[in-house]
Amino acid sequence: MPQAVTHFIFSLVLFTVVWSCLHKKDAKIPLAYVLLAGLAGLLPDMDYALFWIMYTLGYLSDVNLVHRIFTHSLVFPLAFGLIAFVLMRVRLTIKHRQINAGAVLAIVAFGSLIHIALDAALSGYIRPLYPFSFVEIGTGLLDGIEPELRQQLMATFDGLIFVLWITYLALTKSIQRLI
Repeated sequence: MPQAVTHFIFSLVLFTVVWSCLHKKDAKIPLAYVLLAGLAGLLPDMDYALFWIMYTLGYLSDVNLVHRIFTHSLVFPLAFGLIAFVLMRVRLTIKHRQINAGAVLAIVAFGSLIHIALDAALSGYIRPLYPFSFVEIGTGLLDGIEPELRQQLMATFDGLIFVLWITYLALTKSIQRLI
């Protein structure tokens, strides 16, 4: 399965591409939004934290009982998206800065959706309509590769994406546009 760096960077980069398409060419992207998009790309894997809590308390012994169930359903980002739509006109003041609550939740929905799409495309299967349906979808792209080798492949992919992203930022001096 795609690892943390892949989820973080894909969500962050796709968010900046979408932002650039929706806003003026010279519009600065708030750094907090960029960071949030990357972090939101990690959010569906919070079910691992739930597993470890339940495991420590003696309630679960198999991660597959929680991982890729609810948080990997399209219902998860859809819930954030619907709440974002309702709160789009709500402004919060944090440290003397106005933040659009709806925009924040829309970014969370976007990052979560990217995560789910990556998991379905690159490894294994997801239940897109859980809890309403138990149907699983996915490409099974890496199914023919032994699990241990698959982990190594995804770790290599993770490192490659990170190096390419940092190289891109250094060569284009793009980080300056975010600050």
